[in-house]
Amino acid sequence: MSERSQPPEPKEKIVHDFADGHRIVQLQNLLALVNEDKALKHHLFFEQLDDPDYREKVHRYLQEQGDFYVLRDADGRSLAMMQTTKPQHGGGREIVTCKAYKFAHPSKEEMKCFIEFAKKKRMSLDDDPYNCHTGRTGMIEKNGVFYDIYDLPKDFRYHGSLSFVDNPEADRDEMRALRKPTLPDGLILEGDLDLTNSPLTKLPARLNVRSLYLDGSKVQSIPEDLIVRRSLMAADSPVASAERHSSVEGDEGDLSLLPPEKPAITKKMQAILDAGPKSPVSARSNGKSGGIDR
Repeated sequence: MSERSQPPEPKEKIVHDFADGHRIVQLQNLLALVNEDKALKHHLFFEQLDDPDYREKVHRYLQEQGDFYVLRDADGRSLAMMQTTKPQHGGGREIVTCKAYKFAHPSKEEMKCFIEFAKKKRMSLDDDPYNCHTGRTGMIEKNGVFYDIYDLPKDFRYHGSLSFVDNPEADRDEMRALRKPTLPDGLILEGDLDLTNSPLTKLPARLNVRSLYLDGSKVQSIPEDLIVRRSLMAADSPVASAERHSSVEGDEGDLSLLPPEKPAITKKMQAILDAGPKSPVSARSNGKSGGIDR
């Protein structure tokens, strides 16, 4: 049926039930999307409801490319929405976004529901772990397991980048950090950590990343055990306004802001490097970032 003759009722289907009464509902037409758009205050669809060409476009998207799923509690209240799309190279649906009320990151309990659903439906994330879309999906995948980026375990190692920014392609002033991250001690990333405009005030212990973006963040200081293998950017942040800092040239010409007391490779890191090939990561060596277990 053409969306030009849109039926007067929203069309939706229950696709997953949870033991506690929560359920996931697939939205199958524009009116269903509009209802959830209003309930969650996403303001994406209802403003264009009167445009027949737009209705037709959404209809084709739902039929041929993407799906929208809403998580509801036992009382039927909408909690968060997940958008998926058909991957270019086949396989399960690829997760595009997971957003709660006013685009906030879903709660820990809500993310557990989405992760369980994604696992059952054999969904996937972007196969490029350096794409930094984690702020949109709220999750990453490692060895076939999904993790909530706000609930990572201690000493977690990941072969890609991690971003808490909702719209990484926007200008820095327009980037939004939707919730205060809780980063685990001992976090190691082969890629970058983007905390632009983040309300986070303190970095975790033993953080090890390729590049660290603190522009506009609330981070107060650089820990002594921090390892940044390429560059640290901290414009318009308390770190940048510190009285004492020095610039160190990065692997690809970037500049790193580091306290003068802190060398590019700490004594502890040098001991790891000296231990040989079993080292978990090699830092600032011949312009190459080291590898970690995947």
